[in-house]
Amino acid sequence: VIEPSALHLIKITYSAIKNKQYETAQSKSNQLLDYAWEKLNTGYWKDVPVEWRVLYSHASLCKAFSTYMISKENCSETIIQICDMGLLMGAPIFNGIFHKLTEALHEPLHVDEPPNKLARKILEEDTIPLAITGQKIPILFCPSIEEFQSKYMMKAEPVVLEGCMEHWPALSKWSNNYLSKIAGKRVVPVEVGSKYTNEKWGQKLVTVDKFISNFMENETPSDIGYLAQHQLFEQIPQLQKDIMVPDYCFISDNSSFDEEDVTINAWFGPKGTISPCHHDPKHNLLCQVKGSKYIRLFYPSCSNALYPYEGMLSNTSQVDVESTDNDQYPLFKDIDKTLIHEHVLTKGQMLYIPPKHWHYIRSLEQSYSVSFWWE
Repeated sequence: VIEPSALHLIKITYSAIKNKQYETAQSKSNQLLDYAWEKLNTGYWKDVPVEWRVLYSHASLCKAFSTYMISKENCSETIIQICDMGLLMGAPIFNGIFHKLTEALHEPLHVDEPPNKLARKILEEDTIPLAITGQKIPILFCPSIEEFQSKYMMKAEPVVLEGCMEHWPALSKWSNNYLSKIAGKRVVPVEVGSKYTNEKWGQKLVTVDKFISNFMENETPSDIGYLAQHQLFEQIPQLQKDIMVPDYCFISDNSSFDEEDVTINAWFGPKGTISPCHHDPKHNLLCQVKGSKYIRLFYPSCSNALYPYEGMLSNTSQVDVESTDNDQYPLFKDIDKTLIHEHVLTKGQMLYIPPKHWHYIRSLEQSYSVSFWWE
């Protein structure tokens, strides 16, 4: 929908911000806003493709950020106006960043922090480096078993499902305090380190209370701790009462298949946990109970360009997909963008990841997720 010239311009704008060329970013974002404005005001509003609204939001965010960095005086009112235009004319991006900015600038929540400091903190921490040209994953509201099987599962296509876990008690119950009350003294395995492909990565056995205090609630942890891929619900059945195996997991060629054949894993962690790009052999429904995660998917045909490790980690890519060394991994930059999907998975959403699809996951905030694997 978006012309290549506009996509190129938004890439240049984000690149300018990354390289601290704020005057360039401000100029380019103004060009984008003018360009997108014409598209938004051509024909009936309801007929305007949402992609142009998304582009308008990206341009508004770039303008807000560059304006802040250039200004030597308090520019709160100006940034609020830019954000409001992004809210009125654009579409939601980056986990509702415009709402966070306007709230922080209009009426600071912390009297010890000036509005601009709050705004900068939000901009620096919440902005997600999306691929921009990656494909959107379709979103369906409670599809039938037949539709899910025929259009997505049988065709090995990813899809986001909404409205399928609203009946889970976990959505309203789960919090650090609840987890501590139910299982605070229980011992669980925790991955320590930014990601399992790093040399310093390791595992520790700690109590749930220690995990919460040392990693989930510690604002200055010495390292990242992740309760990842653990069959927590077999260990603590009381927590399993708060979730339910989705009906889609019972689509199987095995006539004797039952609920016990579904592997259920917990993924609890703070902001910043990373699952390096990898693939799994089974069908996967990743369900977000709390927080949000940025996810990038690659079709199996991208395998060579993802440079898998040899040996035991042959299902894991050597490429850091968000900060790629193009000299070391030259094939990666040439991957056809139609073979890449990306999505920010939010509370109450399920993501279907077909077998052998490569996926990279980074938590954007404190997160509780549950995955269901089946054959």
